[in-house]
Amino acid sequence: MTDTFSRGALDMTFRLLKPGHPQLALLVRNLLNNSRDNSEMFAIDISEEQVSAIIAGLEEAEINIQDPGMQIVAQALLRDWQLFKSG
Repeated sequence: MTDTFSRGALDMTFRLLKPGHPQLALLVRNLLNNSRDNSEMFAIDISEEQVSAIIAGLEEAEINIQDPGMQIVAQALLRDWQLFKSG
């Protein structure tokens, strides 16, 4: 599976996954290649199983978010990853 995500989307995915799923978070973080440019887009080439795990992790993280603004961000990221999975 290959598609693109922005640095900001990947970084936020990392932050949401890190508390409950540190290994998945590290997988996402490694996709960033230490970039600091928020406008940079990254080609993502990971397995469908890994994408499914990221989606499940984001769903779990969303349940625990108390801040309404962060809930909206988590929902948007979840939709992005679901669209990525559906191809």
